[in-house]
Amino acid sequence: MRNARPFLLALAPLLIGLAAYYIYWRGQAEMLATSIERIVGHAPDITGFPYRLSADLNAIQLSRGGDATRVDLSAAHSQIDSGPLRGALYVGYLTQIRINAEAAGIGQLRLTAPDARASLRANEFIDRLSVQFEEVEIDSSLLDRPIQAAPMEFHFRETPNPTPADTATGPGQAEARIAGTFSLADRRLALALPIRITADAPLSSLAGWTNGGTMEIDGGTLSSASGDAVAGFDVTLVPLPGGELQLAGTLSTDCPATVAAVIQGSALPAQEFRQRRPAEFALGGSPTQISLQRLPGPSGGSVRSQEPPCPDLRR
Repeated sequence: MRNARPFLLALAPLLIGLAAYYIYWRGQAEMLATSIERIVGHAPDITGFPYRLSADLNAIQLSRGGDATRVDLSAAHSQIDSGPLRGALYVGYLTQIRINAEAAGIGQLRLTAPDARASLRANEFIDRLSVQFEEVEIDSSLLDRPIQAAPMEFHFRETPNPTPADTATGPGQAEARIAGTFSLADRRLALALPIRITADAPLSSLAGWTNGGTMEIDGGTLSSASGDAVAGFDVTLVPLPGGELQLAGTLSTDCPATVAAVIQGSALPAQEFRQRRPAEFALGGSPTQISLQRLPGPSGGSVRSQEPPCPDLRR
């Protein structure tokens, strides 16, 4: 026993440290279980000691909002992971996802996907939310038919700013980005939409945003599925009193016939060659009926012996 005493004394700090870490891990696990219980209605078992915190959830059903604005989400299975030292960062994997959203005046949106990966860092506000879909179907009352996307990603963060703006546009309260390759009817194209959401006060409800808010797309791009650029655009969306959205902006492209066919839903040209100088268009109307008016400028013209063909946006 005397010979073992130095060995036990050497192990004592390690054992105390392990016990303290286990108590800390259990506290973090209980906090995560409580947070999940507030969202889904029941506390899951937390596993993953010692490196992570992991919760497995089956048949999630979430509903938020009321009659005017409502969001319903369901998933067959979800796994939510965090780390005992990673603070408010959570990563998750969800399967068989269905999201139904409805807002008065704007209509309905339905999103279905076989699976998705997501990450969330949130404290008082959403510091970062990212969702990645390998494939997803989007159906909206604003669309004639569903859109398929493969892949698609969505990023969002809140940037609350209570200071009134000096201009007609309120301060930015949130930022988002939607990017993916989308298929509709006989065409397939890639879109990247960097979005800034403005309002007079930090976002707390849809009504707060519709009362003077805007949605700004600065530096949006339209490309072929292989990444060949077709057009760049800047757009402002403004909510009207009846709940509809008004659209205004500009678009620049050296493939005007291709872009006009995409926006107007007409047949794509058999082949179009890029113009030497981009054509400029004014955008107006609404998301369901976009008007396209060419702005006066230098004639670009096509030079078949010098300019490359425009991308083919057919499937």
